[in-house]
Amino acid sequence: MGLLAALLAASGCTTMGPVHAVVNIDQRSMVIGFAPPVSKAELEQDPGLSAALEQWDMGLDNTAACLASSGIQVRAVYADTVTMVLSEEKNVAMKVYTSRDPKGIGAYLYAPGVTARLLYLGIPSAFVHSLPGAAADAFHVAGCCSQTSRGMGFCSQH
Repeated sequence: MGLLAALLAASGCTTMGPVHAVVNIDQRSMVIGFAPPVSKAELEQDPGLSAALEQWDMGLDNTAACLASSGIQVRAVYADTVTMVLSEEKNVAMKVYTSRDPKGIGAYLYAPGVTARLLYLGIPSAFVHSLPGAAADAFHVAGCCSQTSRGMGFCSQH
């Protein structure tokens, strides 16, 4: 995923107008992280946003690592709006609007037949544990529920 690569790709996005993304889930289990597109200059001017996005990125990386053996995909999307589409019939599962505060940065966890979860960054330093914990519960992957995540109440006893 890597925050730096995404920043370089998004460096001109803020001057082109709103960025819209569509993610095709196609009824597969998936984690879609969402955050606003920001430039390197914006991050340099706002250390709080920079720190929040670093924690978000680490949460996604930790979740991708613990889900790797299960084949569940973890994606990072930088856009002003993100629409998750369930199937070829274009059934929209969820549309989120990102923002530059912790309530506009997060992840969508989808598994067929299970109620999808929407998790926002909230306290940035906790996201590193809360997202893998939510993945443990959503996808029944015990390896995602670390002792720290469990101790912080972010996942059940898998």
